[in-house]
Amino acid sequence: MAELRALSHYCPVYGDSQPGKVEMLHRVVGEYRERFERDLALQNVLIDRRLKPGDGQRLKSYLEVRDPTINRTRTLVHLYFLNYLIETATTPQVAVIEPRSRIIIPGEEPEIGIKTAPGLDFLAVDDFQEQWMSNPISQTVREFQETLNKAFDEYNMKFILFCMKLSRRNFIPPGMKKETAIQENIQRVFDREAYPVLDSAYYNMGNRFFHSCGELCRRLSEDEFGKKFLLNRNEEIGLTRELFP
Repeated sequence: MAELRALSHYCPVYGDSQPGKVEMLHRVVGEYRERFERDLALQNVLIDRRLKPGDGQRLKSYLEVRDPTINRTRTLVHLYFLNYLIETATTPQVAVIEPRSRIIIPGEEPEIGIKTAPGLDFLAVDDFQEQWMSNPISQTVREFQETLNKAFDEYNMKFILFCMKLSRRNFIPPGMKKETAIQENIQRVFDREAYPVLDSAYYNMGNRFFHSCGELCRRLSEDEFGKKFLLNRNEEIGLTRELFP
């Protein structure tokens, strides 16, 4: 998770808002963005899961949460795909030897296949890892991942801010002390004039990083190995539907 970016880096347009209130809200949004993936009580408040004390499972990643911001969803899907491929390319694999057919005829030598523990073709993964280590385009893949993560961090600031706006009047069941304290803090720092200032600032900064991926994608598309780390539009739509049916 990236460190909180100073508000001045966004060049915010304050309009009728009070800079001090904008700054205060910005700091709380940054705190909640950092805590969200590990704080069940915060998740309960921000995404209004209406859980009773002790119920529910914590979401482990922002990649599990979709919101109305189209570019955030697109960034999420590309990151999900990219993270999977990079992990496959960089994680040592365990070979699992198994017969290709479940039916073994007595007296005949079974045809053997070699898989990785997740069930992928071991030799294909081994070749993929060799290409990753030998092809300089791997550095561009890393740059692509880093830039997408920067965009995602900013879109997640917008996501947290939007959830804070909606959560101010959510019903918190009696006995959920942590959730109640979080909601009270949101009610204290939220400011209607500050909201559009930050909402626009986070979105524009996210778009800045998102659109800067264009040159990296061009470089990847010109390399046969690099192409494997890109999704075309139909693949992107298909994976979106798979992740969020």
